[in-house]
Amino acid sequence: MTFKLPSLLYKYALIQQEIEAEQQRSRPDWLRVMRLKSLRLRLMDRLSAVARQAGALGAPRGAHAYPC
Repeated sequence: MTFKLPSLLYKYALIQQEIEAEQQRSRPDWLRVMRLKSLRLRLMDRLSAVARQAGALGAPRGAHAYPC
């Protein structure tokens, strides 16, 4: 599932840029901003799920990346 991470990060960045651009307008469409923020929140949830799953597939707890 980690192959999804770059795609999700890219989408998250695009949505963030759209939010910032809309807020900089002289008369922002606040409904659009709210929808974009909702979408950004759902993407963050998906990113968290992918990160948790990647962590579950990684090293077991207590294991060190570099043996001493």
